[in-house]
Amino acid sequence: SSYDSTARLSDLTGKLLAEFRGHSNVVIDAVFSPDGKLILTAGHDGSCKLWSSDGILIQEFKGDFFGSNCVDFSPDGSTIVSGCDRTLRLWTITNNPLHQFAHNNQVSSVSFSPDGKSILTGSYDYSARLWDTSGKLLKEFKDHSSIITAAIFSPDGKSLLTSANGFSA
Repeated sequence: SSYDSTARLSDLTGKLLAEFRGHSNVVIDAVFSPDGKLILTAGHDGSCKLWSSDGILIQEFKGDFFGSNCVDFSPDGSTIVSGCDRTLRLWTITNNPLHQFAHNNQVSSVSFSPDGKSILTGSYDYSARLWDTSGKLLKEFKDHSSIITAAIFSPDGKSLLTSANGFSA
């Protein structure tokens, strides 16, 4: 993802395979679907975009928000979650809204659990939070003293990893 409003897919030799153009502002995050056939991008233009791996736009998810900071696919690839401003939004990949719920501060990282039953978020309020997919807060972790930039599950879903950028908001 890039400040030039694009995301690019390359092979391991550096050969450009596809370019994803369509955001009108910075692309902050990009992730593969679990089967590797789709790519989801998040941009500061207030949208998330779903692409085929050859760069064709399939779906656009827009909301009444400034922009998306982070996105993830559910393990079965049927649902996406985006973190933008203080809001988490869940959609089906066909653009049907499922749930919307709020964090105390800007969301900086989002990750589905391996079983797809919960979501982990990192935030500018220096916390990580564990939610169920309906938006119920299950647990809050306040172990950092700066913005959490990564919050992910272990492959078995039994532990989580958070990291912070070292800068205060």
